[in-house]
Amino acid sequence: MSCESTNETKDVFSYTRRDEFTSETLKIEIRNLPKHVGYDTLKKLLKRLDLKPLKIKLIGRAGSPTHSFVTFRTSEDREQAINQLDQYLWKQNVLVVKTANPIPDPLVEKRNERRSEDNCDSKRIKTLEGNEVSAEQLADTLNDKIASLWRMSYSQQLVVKYDILKAFLLSLNKELAKIVSQSSEQSSQLSLWLTRAAKEFDNKCCPLQDIRVSTLINGYRNKCEFTIGIDKTVGFRLGLYKEGTVKVISPPINCPIIGDQMRNALNAIQTYVTSKSTLHGFDPETHSGHWIQSTVRTSSTGSMVIMALNPQQLTPEEINREKTQIIDFFQSNPDFGVHSVFIHISSKRHEISNECIDHLFGESTISETINLEPTLTFRISPLAFFQINTLGAELCYKAICDLIEPNAQLILIDICCGTGTIGLSLASKVKKVFGIELNADAIRDAKFNAQLNAISNVEFIEGKAESMIASVLQSCGHSPVVAVVDPPRAGLNNSIIRALRSHPLLKRLVYVSCEPNKAIKNLIDLCRPPSKTYKGQPFVPIQAIPVDLFPHTNRCELLLLFERLETNFVDFMS
Repeated sequence: MSCESTNETKDVFSYTRRDEFTSETLKIEIRNLPKHVGYDTLKKLLKRLDLKPLKIKLIGRAGSPTHSFVTFRTSEDREQAINQLDQYLWKQNVLVVKTANPIPDPLVEKRNERRSEDNCDSKRIKTLEGNEVSAEQLADTLNDKIASLWRMSYSQQLVVKYDILKAFLLSLNKELAKIVSQSSEQSSQLSLWLTRAAKEFDNKCCPLQDIRVSTLINGYRNKCEFTIGIDKTVGFRLGLYKEGTVKVISPPINCPIIGDQMRNALNAIQTYVTSKSTLHGFDPETHSGHWIQSTVRTSSTGSMVIMALNPQQLTPEEINREKTQIIDFFQSNPDFGVHSVFIHISSKRHEISNECIDHLFGESTISETINLEPTLTFRISPLAFFQINTLGAELCYKAICDLIEPNAQLILIDICCGTGTIGLSLASKVKKVFGIELNADAIRDAKFNAQLNAISNVEFIEGKAESMIASVLQSCGHSPVVAVVDPPRAGLNNSIIRALRSHPLLKRLVYVSCEPNKAIKNLIDLCRPPSKTYKGQPFVPIQAIPVDLFPHTNRCELLLLFERLETNFVDFMS
């Protein structure tokens, strides 16, 4: 096999000279940061000084960064930041601030390295990006990327997942013990509880139940975001941009996460962009081209497609012609099973928002049923959150029900409720449900779903959870309350955690996480000893239930039941 050798080395900073905005050219570096500074505290400082940061990145260990990079939208905003922050005294540290150079384009940098290197990894990626491997090898490589456990039997996958979660709970217990040992709470109830929990649960912080297994193992995903490659292949990237590859491969027939309905919609998009559209695929290196990606959502009522287009220099007339062509194509090809088509037009590649979406064809929503008691129907709009494994979602909601032990007196507070799926699924089993959500579109869907299912004991509230929790709890009177939080992958905003900690009326909560390692700070902060920042008695984990929403991957949904650590709470383990 031959390797690339004649290609010239490219300029890793050429992206900064393109005729488009990049905040990398408007960046500052802040050094001599105080100890224990985090993202939130730095952001608050910048806000207090009336500065306008676009991005903030801390460099160094979590909680002890060595320096920070901050970018801005305008040169005036950057100059203002430098003038105000340089030599600013913050927590007894004098900040040192200067302009910072942009980072090299990681794709170009990696490709330049591969041109000059002769190691195994360079050869492997060169080979995969070239035409020197079989379709079977490419297919297997892609499957390894998107479904890392696909070569194992399902029973073997469950063993791997369980071991990962067991290791996580061991790590959580170790981190909590470390925090307690460094505080003045060493002889407190929290310390006693951790000691007894470790002894009782084999050094884990709580018991871990067996994984609740998925009833659908193959083809379970009801939502996929497909990249449209430079050559207009619709599929998944073979690697990450920062790894130096942008090659897109159509998911093979044996791709374990994609079912027939999803593949039919994918084939429709592929047929359109290659056979009907004259627009080019987007090139992430040069930022030329138009078609960026397409999102597909499937349900029992049909499929929804959202096609993302970078308009570049297209005129309104040219865009309208493309829209008409899309409508004609999907109207003429009903066999693909696509019932709803949208187009997202924006030059911002990574931001899909309702403001940029135009409904072109079919229904404006799709719907799906959750088969609990009773069976419920949910409206799903283009950007609404819905679990990517519908049958897995049913398992998840049943597990939440088991943890909260519902009764006719219990009030459920669904925090980050989205379109209301959790709260509505449990509403028939509790006295009342309050759903809190910042996204206005999600709240509208939640209210619609409540009406659609004739559920009256729910109230959905738009706003920040940290601002709403106190008033909601006060309205609960003397009724017992449990909260369920199902946040995005990275976890809750720290202000919400502090609000949950500070309200003594809240005794129990269930934390739902699809990636516990990314949410570990939330879990630690719920449990850490009381302080000026974290007021109120800590919570402690009581029970953990894993639910396999993601077969063939190493991920599992983890449900953690927390209860408030009361004065004599440790006695339950005596």
